[in-house]
Amino acid sequence: NIAEVRYQSGIVEGSNPTYHRSKLLDPVPASKNAHVNSNPVDNGTVTRPVDVKRGDDITYEINVARPPAVGGSSGFQPMPKLTQPGKINFINGSFEQPEVATTPMLPEDNPWGISHTDRAYYNYTRVPGWYTVPTSPSEIGEEFWNCLQFFAGTNPVWVTYPYPDGFQSVELNAHYLSRLYQICETEPGTTVYWELYHEACQMPDGTPYSGGNLSSEDSLNVYIYATPAPGEAGDSNANRGTPPAGSRQNNNSPLVTRVDERWKKYSGSYTVPAGQESTIFAFEADASYTGNPRFGNYLDGIRLYTNSYIDLTKTNNAPSAGVNTGDIVTYTVKAKNLGESDASGVIISDILPEGTELATSEPNFLQVAAGTGAPVNMPYDYNPATRALTVPVGAGSTTTTGGLVKGDGSFSSDCQNEYTLTFKARVTDGGRDAYENQAKVVFKDRYHESEPGSSYTNYSNVSSFDARVSRHTPVTVTDIIPAGLTVTSTDPAAVVTELPGGQQQVVWTLNSIPSEGITLTVVTEVTAAGTYVNSATATMTGMRDSETNHTYHKELTLPPQAKNAHLNGAATNNGTLLAPVDVRRNDEITYDIVVDNPVDPIPQYDVLFAVDCSGTVLGAPARKVQVENLVAGLRGGIFANRPDSRIALLGMNSPSDQNGTYMPQNCTNNPSLLNLHYDTTFQTSSDYDIAQETAMTQPAQGFANDDPAQFLNAAIDKIKGLNTQFGSGTYLKTLKGRDELTSGHIPVIIFISDFEMTDGANLDYNNSGQNYWSAVMKNLSDRYASEVPNGILLTVRLDSFMGGYDFASAAADNRMMDYLSPAGRAAKGWRFTKAGGPLNALEIPTLSEVAGSLFDQATQTQRVASVTDTLPAGLTYVSHTNAAGSSSSFVSATNTVSWNWSNLPAGKTTVTVKAKVVPANNEREFVNHATVTIDGVISNTNSTYHKLSTAILNLRQMVTGFSGKTIMPYKAYFNLENDGRIFGITADSNKDTLNVPFRKVLVDFSDNDDLIYYIKNLVPQYYVSDGYVITDEYIPGDPGKAGHSAEVRDPDEPDFIIEADFGDASEYWVTVFIRAASSTAEQDWAFKTNHFGTIYPE
Repeated sequence: NIAEVRYQSGIVEGSNPTYHRSKLLDPVPASKNAHVNSNPVDNGTVTRPVDVKRGDDITYEINVARPPAVGGSSGFQPMPKLTQPGKINFINGSFEQPEVATTPMLPEDNPWGISHTDRAYYNYTRVPGWYTVPTSPSEIGEEFWNCLQFFAGTNPVWVTYPYPDGFQSVELNAHYLSRLYQICETEPGTTVYWELYHEACQMPDGTPYSGGNLSSEDSLNVYIYATPAPGEAGDSNANRGTPPAGSRQNNNSPLVTRVDERWKKYSGSYTVPAGQESTIFAFEADASYTGNPRFGNYLDGIRLYTNSYIDLTKTNNAPSAGVNTGDIVTYTVKAKNLGESDASGVIISDILPEGTELATSEPNFLQVAAGTGAPVNMPYDYNPATRALTVPVGAGSTTTTGGLVKGDGSFSSDCQNEYTLTFKARVTDGGRDAYENQAKVVFKDRYHESEPGSSYTNYSNVSSFDARVSRHTPVTVTDIIPAGLTVTSTDPAAVVTELPGGQQQVVWTLNSIPSEGITLTVVTEVTAAGTYVNSATATMTGMRDSETNHTYHKELTLPPQAKNAHLNGAATNNGTLLAPVDVRRNDEITYDIVVDNPVDPIPQYDVLFAVDCSGTVLGAPARKVQVENLVAGLRGGIFANRPDSRIALLGMNSPSDQNGTYMPQNCTNNPSLLNLHYDTTFQTSSDYDIAQETAMTQPAQGFANDDPAQFLNAAIDKIKGLNTQFGSGTYLKTLKGRDELTSGHIPVIIFISDFEMTDGANLDYNNSGQNYWSAVMKNLSDRYASEVPNGILLTVRLDSFMGGYDFASAAADNRMMDYLSPAGRAAKGWRFTKAGGPLNALEIPTLSEVAGSLFDQATQTQRVASVTDTLPAGLTYVSHTNAAGSSSSFVSATNTVSWNWSNLPAGKTTVTVKAKVVPANNEREFVNHATVTIDGVISNTNSTYHKLSTAILNLRQMVTGFSGKTIMPYKAYFNLENDGRIFGITADSNKDTLNVPFRKVLVDFSDNDDLIYYIKNLVPQYYVSDGYVITDEYIPGDPGKAGHSAEVRDPDEPDFIIEADFGDASEYWVTVFIRAASSTAEQDWAFKTNHFGTIYPE
């Protein structure tokens, strides 16, 4: 800013300028997850939105991290913890198993029948962990050679009590001078410590065995050596020989114990040699003053263990909302020995974070508790200038020296396994970014303090807390809920506002955010059809707005589900409500139910090639050849079924070539990317959308104005539908696009460069050695991620450029993978590297296949589905068919067929059901549809319409050759019989020269298996029958049967009974013919009784 002062004289003076820069800090970290009902989180994608249905709940979870404080970073660099040592799988070292008091001896091990209350003999197979063998190989296999003798209880026979550990001990001289051993897995290089307790033969009161005195001695040897491999000498207990030379411990000397040295402790160490993964630890009777191989050398409390390991865990009680200046924070540091060796000289130190100090004025500001004991005030050392606190802990600690901490499994009784230090710190600067630190502990292995490598330093976890400062709050989180969703609840409570267009705005104002962040929840119900794309925005003063990732849902709408009906195997005819299909009894209707599981549409892409530095490699225009091959591969591969996808080119148009290899020649003389569409490699110029730059002179310095960043930046602008300018000064270039990319297509940038972008050895020449990719390209990749969230970025690079100089590097390729795709889209990033020239035709399938893995293929969505079809009354189930993957059933009680799929394939699936027309209660109409349910969305098929055809008899009587000599019968009388029922019917009668009308009679049936009506004409007096015609159609004037003329009549049936089978047709026309009798008396009714049945009125 500059101020101007204007004087009346016209002189203008300017002040000195002041300079300020707006610095927007990084946005509040925020992300979003969504799940439907109680299903797992699934955010969907732009091409694969998650299906929902009306009434479903979509729960949005917005995860907001706590932003950094206004103060500077603590700069704390944590130290790694020591690796915890492994443990030796050594068991039963105090011989507590088997328990003598409860485990009887076997007869073969106890020929003396002794009581087992205070001692017992057990075969080694009954003793967990242990083997035993005589020291003399010649005694292997002798009686009781594999037995151990146990002493137990408080009043043993030969040994003193109490034992060093537990309630039992063992005697090496059970029957022979024996060697007791275990085989343990070991880790080469590990130092294994051993310790044991040894006692010479004596009575329980300490009296020596007969012939001995208090100075009499027993001795034993400790051997440690590699377990023989299978097939080697001594590879099993049955042939176990003398331990190898050099394996005896204690400086190759026996352990010698006098009678008056009751339960003398011995210890030592052993470093496992390289390659030795199995080790024998053996304890052998050497000699006993008794001179009797059955007496002496008592053993107990054997331990094998690795070094000590003090593990520190550090916590603090700072509130999650942060601290203010003056607050008191209590730290708790637990020191626990997870190693097997006792630790000594244990000292904890802690350098308090900047902005804090030891709160020495607080009561009980520093205390230590041993095990579960009460905390007590302890000596310490604190330097206020460096904030360094030092506290010796452990049994026997002093102001300056550390004490003892018991090892895991140790027999020591003079120290505890865990000590807890608590101390209080006061916050002196509440504006720090973070308060972080670790505690440190130094310790040694007890009993081995002077041995090399037995001193250790370990660290705690990092303990941290934040400041409660105004930079943290308030944070405003806004979520615009799409139309079609209705908010039902929020947690915590939020302000919900209705917006135009059916949207709702949900706003949280967060006045505090815990250090671990906060999750905001809004539950919505699907209330209207739509596609629901959603994200939330977190804002805070002084920071850039932060938009979460998007979530994608759409209401699952089913296409029309179809049902087709076939009558007796004929073509499909579903009928309509006004024109149902006629059926007869016992007809079969086959219903085809076509279940349509919608297929997600194949996504279409717009691919933009951003091509950097069109050079030549091995004499070929590298970029031209590479793009040609890539386009061919895409067109013939993954784009083959995407007719609407398009490919565009963004390249360099330079009229001159400064160095012969870096730039192509003038485009008019040597085709380059700009006029690739004129090349015969491509089909027509309309295949490709060409984006080009204005002509310019390439600057001599090379990359400065034509580097990869400018091309990628221009490509992003093009993807976003923007015109762009890049470069500076005389090198300003304007990108001119003929067409914008297609709305709704997924944008893809294929960035081609021969510029090594990740290896520090190959750098932007104009940026003084700055790693180009890390500095520039990653920022552009991040820009692509935020501005084009559904975009795909594919990078293709040749290793050779500028005369074939090669910067290929495996490390570079690995680092490139870190940045190729936008943040959060790692699966979308890919690179193809080739040394020594452009891609050739043989490499295209591989490239296309790998590139294709980046694009969403049209996966066929499988869904849970069911179909139910309840047959209408009057139809009887016959059979049904299944489809692949379906299970089905028929329930006769409801006349219902059901099909179920756990994974209904996408597309159309057909199942069928066959039914028979068998009306039971005079049903006449059969309307049917099936109900389809796919992923909870219900859709009915179209209905099919059938009706039972009415059974009709059309009756009349005609008189042939009427001469007037007898009375003309103008009424005819018929008997109709079906299933034992008889009906009397009257019809018209007249001369056959007249068109006598038919009497229409509707008939029914009492049995669906008997559809035949028997028709008998009751011939009047003075007449006889003269034939008949029966047809299932009537066409007046037809010369054939359908015309019902006397010339085509059939002769009389026996007893003149005519059959009309309604299983074959639904309507019959019957004409009976009579003529005057030659003798009037032949048909005199007085001579015959006629059964008219029920007479229907006319």
